Amino acid sequence: VEEIALKTVQMMCRHYGCNPEKMLAAIGPSIGSCCYEVDDKVLTAGAKYRECFTLKPNGKYHLDLWLMNRLQLEAAGLEPRHVPAIIGNCFFPIVPSWVKPGAWA
Repeated sequence: VEEIALKTVQMMCRHYGCNPEKMLAAIGPSIGSCCYEVDDKVLTAGAKYRECFTLKPNGKYHLDLWLMNRLQLEAAGLEPRHVPAIIGNCFFPIVPSWVKPGAWA
């Protein structure tokens, strides 16, 4: 919600002369929207990205970090085809997790 992806691209363009249209993005494994629960504070902070939040029956929200990062990278000028699909925590045990218990944790 603090637009880290967007700010990173902007900083790279300013300091290194990067052209965002030629940049490629790689977002490492991370938690998916089906698992990442946040509260009203995060929703308020991320109001610009309202489409990334889904209300749950318990009054909290699922946050789609993958979509939020994609939107930020595209807003920074990256071509949509240069922002790949993401594999995350939800695909365990295909991808090891640093937060799930078990042999790969």
